[in-house]
Amino acid sequence: MPIVMVNVNRSVGPPWCLDPDQGDSLSQRDTGWMQIYCSNAQEVFDTVVQAFMLSEELLLPSLIVFDGFYISHTYEPVDVPEKELVQQFIGPSKCPAQVNPGFQANVHGLSPGEVQTRLVKRKHEDMLKAPAVFEKINQRYEEIFGRSYKTIRAIIPDGAKTAILTAGSTAETVEWFIPELSGAGLIQLRMFRPFPSEALCNIIREHKLERIVVIDRNCSTGAGGIFAQEVKAAIYGISSPPIVQNLVLAGGIDLTKEMLDKIVEAYPQERIFDQQWGVEL
Repeated sequence: MPIVMVNVNRSVGPPWCLDPDQGDSLSQRDTGWMQIYCSNAQEVFDTVVQAFMLSEELLLPSLIVFDGFYISHTYEPVDVPEKELVQQFIGPSKCPAQVNPGFQANVHGLSPGEVQTRLVKRKHEDMLKAPAVFEKINQRYEEIFGRSYKTIRAIIPDGAKTAILTAGSTAETVEWFIPELSGAGLIQLRMFRPFPSEALCNIIREHKLERIVVIDRNCSTGAGGIFAQEVKAAIYGISSPPIVQNLVLAGGIDLTKEMLDKIVEAYPQERIFDQQWGVEL
């Protein structure tokens, strides 16, 4: 179904906290929702508009994700386009209503195994189309509104061999400090489902990266940071893969300049800080 929903990241309780923890949205990574993580309020607004077209094109639900408190409870300017322009961009709905008053139907969630297998296959194949469809939508959005976003983007200074990969407002924090970091750049992951494996591998090859430090605002208990797991799976099999290190900031602890300095200086150690966490345990 073409559903668009916004998720404000919070810790999944008990206990809960005001600060961002991606565990709530990432708990839905295998339920068939496309997931896009935004780094600021303007990006949230624009991505919500784009998601209507994306979901209608693929008949899959979209989850637009942004950090609790850091984005949800702070002020920043947002350009809100004219209503008519947005309506023109999205166009009329392509999907007829599946439930209509006066029309009798039995709507339930049970299917034979063969039907279920076909449906899972179709959802998987349709979701793999999302990056290409999203790129076309962004091209048109840029023509009308002057802003465009990628599924994954890289800001890698010349000669840098280390990239800090993260998502959400943390990516914007890293971007601010890139001029002050020695030999490190940023990979901002926006689309998490489907995971942009090919695009990530292309970035690694283009910049000849030797190390990727994944900053996760989440933790799969017993396994570690979820984004780091996905990165390791995506680069498996490429020649001379970079070292992947993981820093977990679950629960919303601030990412500071001091932390970023330690991240850059930590190479080639296998761990960053104590037990890969950003706090003293």
